Amino acid sequence: MQKYRAVLPIVTGLLLLIVCLSPVFQTRLFSDDLQNFQLHASAKHDADKSISALAAPEIETWKASGRFTPLSFYLQEYVFKTFRTVKNYKAYVFVVNVLAIISFFFVLYVLNYQKLIGLFCLFFAGEMQFRLKYGDAYTSLNGMYQVLCIYLFLSMALFVLYHKRNHVWMLVSSCVFFACACLISEEGLILVPVFYLRVH
Repeated sequence: MQKYRAVLPIVTGLLLLIVCLSPVFQTRLFSDDLQNFQLHASAKHDADKSISALAAPEIETWKASGRFTPLSFYLQEYVFKTFRTVKNYKAYVFVVNVLAIISFFFVLYVLNYQKLIGLFCLFFAGEMQFRLKYGDAYTSLNGMYQVLCIYLFLSMALFVLYHKRNHVWMLVSSCVFFACACLISEEGLILVPVFYLRVH
């Protein structure tokens, strides 16, 4: 019974956030999604081309300007090559939103803050806003920021677990997720001071 009471706020909170995220299904394409979706709707754009071949031009263009985030372009090309309808694309965005939330639950769990998960859900549900214009992370941009958060949270959680249990695979996995986060966006570097503070 005590275990059930501990899990109930987590499940209830997650269901609340799922309901709050449900408007994602009612949104349409805008910002970069509109162009990328239309490009892939044309058979000429990606016919007989691999994900790497499609991503390479964008990677080189941004690298020339001093920015190297190749995984973001691999993700972009994979998503729009795979999810050919708006309905399927929005379902994918919804799922990665939920996975990002669950990965943050994992961070709270390994930090022994399980009791705060329900409170976090209430706070998050209260401040969640959909800004249907350029760059709304909840509903667009091929789920890049959700995937970034998943990598960040998993890296952080595994780093904490490594210091608790001293399993090398946890440290290696943490480093891999950290590298992936940095190769999606520069925001991944936010973990550097976090790791430093954790070690010291």
